[in-house]
Amino acid sequence: MVDKQQLTLEQILEGVQTYRNPRLVNILNKLHYIENFGTGIPRILEAYKDSEHKPIFEPSDNFFILKLPNLNYSDPINDPINDPINDPVYDELNDL
Repeated sequence: MVDKQQLTLEQILEGVQTYRNPRLVNILNKLHYIENFGTGIPRILEAYKDSEHKPIFEPSDNFFILKLPNLNYSDPINDPINDPINDPVYDELNDL
């Protein structure tokens, strides 16, 4: 485990672990609320390995943001046939 202030994005992607609160992680592990902690990033990368869309990591000094593209949703902007915005609306107008 590495001090969280020293962890780089490259280390995170390689599976290096760090915790903001190691005591809490230990308790949650003993209570079986978490398992195999430290495996999340490699599992995410494995899930996206055959996809054209990849996870986006945005690192900062103390944390990183991870954006996960939805692999179960087609992009309506690039799919004009199924674009709900272009579907005709047949609702009649009323006074309301």
